[in-house]
Amino acid sequence: MSMNFTEEQLNGNLYDLIFSENKCNASCLADRFDLDGNVKRELRDRFWPIIELNDYSNKELLSFISLKKERFELANDYFDLDIFLSEPNLNLDYLKYECCEYYRLRPKLWDTINNTYFYEFTTAIDVNENTLLISSLNPNQLKYYFKKCLDFIESLKSNSLFKSKSKKVITKGFKAFHHTRDYKSLKQLRKDLINGNLIHPNTKQKVFDNVFSEQDFENKINWIGCRNQLNFFINQLKVDGFIQDKVIWIKSAHIFLVGNEPVTNIQLKGSNQIGDDLSDPIIKIINSLIELRDNN
Repeated sequence: MSMNFTEEQLNGNLYDLIFSENKCNASCLADRFDLDGNVKRELRDRFWPIIELNDYSNKELLSFISLKKERFELANDYFDLDIFLSEPNLNLDYLKYECCEYYRLRPKLWDTINNTYFYEFTTAIDVNENTLLISSLNPNQLKYYFKKCLDFIESLKSNSLFKSKSKKVITKGFKAFHHTRDYKSLKQLRKDLINGNLIHPNTKQKVFDNVFSEQDFENKINWIGCRNQLNFFINQLKVDGFIQDKVIWIKSAHIFLVGNEPVTNIQLKGSNQIGDDLSDPIIKIINSLIELRDNN
């Protein structure tokens, strides 16, 4: 599932996504939490680094990794899991090391302010000052979060979304969908979209095939799901390598109607962050297509 990440985050690594290190000093914290001068001085003299934990869910982390995978493929024209996971731009080894250390250590609870916990850690590199880790998670939740992060890292090698694959020729527009005239996949896609209440149930297979194989530019496919679902669907096709460029595809095909109106790229510029009830049916459809593609 795709989430909204900033360009700065996507240019960074997974460690920096989870751990915001030294982005806020003692003065910044004193202003934010309305701390007096004595507490401010203690923060300044006692703690460095100061780390704020961004407790992303595993689902959100998987979305981030998927977007990084997409960028890797576009830059290299292939995907190899071992090379991808060892990328400095991902920094998984360092993240694993840090999560292991935080999971192993027993922090002191320095303070709790406005449901925010300030933890004092003494790590292997701390000499004159200790590490201050700030989080909304209580002690048990914090330990469990680091365990989940470690489990997530270990699960990446066995995740079907990250299978290695050799270079593929990708052509303009929706021809990048597996094979343009792979009617077995098109049949599965039409069936799944109808069952998911995303396209009109009266959509004929022949029309569907002809539209997607670019043999028919007159007929359109009626999308009966919401616009954000269509946006999410197209972006997921792009993320998983079925289409190379959403804008090129939409401008060249215009194959959908929503509310009897042609879909344009402007109309599709909606939020990509939708609820599970709307995204889950689409994710199942994409996974079914991935399975068909990988088995051919």
